[in-house]
Formats: sequence, C-alpha cells, structure tokens
Amino acid sequence: DAKATLLVAAMAFGSRVHTSLDQQDPQMTCSKDVHNYMRTKLERLNYEEFWVLHLNRANRVIYADRVSKGGLSSTSVDIKLIAKTAIDHLSSAIILVHNHPSGTMRPSAADDSLTRRIVDICKVIDVPVQDHVIIGPSQCYSYRDNGKL
Repeated sequence: DAKATLLVAAMAFGSRVHTSLDQQDPQMTCSKDVHNYMRTKLERLNYEEFWVLHLNRANRVIYADRVSKGGLSSTSVDIKLIAKTAIDHLSSAIILVHNHPSGTMRPSAADDSLTRRIVDICKVIDVPVQDHVIIGPSQCYSYRDNGKL
C-alpha cells in the first residue's frame, strides 16, 4: 500500500510539472488561447474568481494575477490595484478573465460596467485591455469576439 501511494503521488507530481512546463510564457493570440490557459484554474470552481493576465509586447504572459476570489455569483474587483500591478510589471497589455460557475456565458450588466471602467483606466496608463474572457464549465465568452471591446 505504501509503495502504491508513493507511485500515485510521484505520477501526480510528474503530471503537474509537465503541465507547468507546457504553460511557461504562453502566447495569447485569441480567446481560445486564453480559455486553454485558464480553464484548469477556473472551469470547475463553484465560486467566482477574477484574474488579469499581464502580457509583454509579444503577447506572452509575464504574470497571471488572481485579483479576487468571491462568492457564488459575484466577486469584488479593485480597479486601482489592476492598474498598479500593470505598471509594476511593465505590462504592454492585459487580458481580463473571470468565471461564471452557473454556466451562463452571457455577461451581466455588472460585468459590462466593470470592463468599461477597467478599459478607461488602462487607457490613461497606456496599457490596452485586449479582451475580457468569461469561462464556464464547458465553454467561454469573449468580449472581443462578440464586438463588445
């Protein structure tokens, strides 16, 4: 039993190491790239989280920042902290990502308002918001793909 447990643990560790090696500095060229990169972190959660992907000039992720962890239907996001982190990491652009545990992919009015406010603040600091992707249990919604950004 002890050897079997050790073997299972070693295989799980190897899988995590392999996954982390595959995702080092990935390039975000479309919403599908964002979905593939973030789905393992968000698609199975039963509460909302809001993340910001900070990108370099080649659209490679230089920093993935979980901005907030909320409740079943919402989470609180401090826009000033997003702007500060973008400046601190010398981000060339950012992508906003959050999940909808309910599986509803339609953005809420609060999602739309928050996105507009973040876009406006980021224009001031010259860090464009490239997309806002909402991840559900089996699919995603992209503001850019739907002409809302």
